[in-house]
Amino acid sequence: MADIGCGNGGHAHFSANLGAKLLLADIDQAALQGTANLLSSMTKPPSFEAYQTDGASLKIADSAANRVVCTEVIEHVEDPTALMAELVRIGQPGALYLLSCPAPGAEAIFKRIAHPSYFERPNHIRIISQTEFSSLVESAGLIIERRLTRGFYQLLRMALFWGCPKLGADMRHPLLDSWAATWSLLLDQPNGQLIKNTLDDMLPSSQVIIARKP
Repeated sequence: MADIGCGNGGHAHFSANLGAKLLLADIDQAALQGTANLLSSMTKPPSFEAYQTDGASLKIADSAANRVVCTEVIEHVEDPTALMAELVRIGQPGALYLLSCPAPGAEAIFKRIAHPSYFERPNHIRIISQTEFSSLVESAGLIIERRLTRGFYQLLRMALFWGCPKLGADMRHPLLDSWAATWSLLLDQPNGQLIKNTLDDMLPSSQVIIARKP
């Protein structure tokens, strides 16, 4: 499994627990090292390779992965088309892809309330519409199998985050803790999952595509 833009290693750790051999890539050396340390500390450390690289050249061999994960990355890169070409190159025929980027509605909200740096390099440098996202995936040669939306909880948490004037070193604040508690309480209710699914559909933070390489 290739995890491109592996960040803090959440996807990699999950896949390692399922026995996957991992190919990791990130432009941030500190994030890449953190993920490597996380995997190495597991009771049964997985086999993995780690590459510090940008999206224009992944330094991973052709057809190396049967699963490719690239989530919340494409909005950061200078050339989304080049990134998609690289993702396709490293996938085997029949490989499955999990791809995501911010939903445009969420980004429109953050345009009004977030610090300007949120939309400056190395953060989000473009807002990607649903049509553009699909076109990038299909133009690269992948077949879209499914489209999803998710993340209302994260959307509102980020909105509240910008309302917190001071955060502790652990990025905690009573306002954020209160929202987490409220969300947990909602999910415990008989119709909590229905409400969650509806909000994820109507006000998502992320748009997701599951695709396949022919």
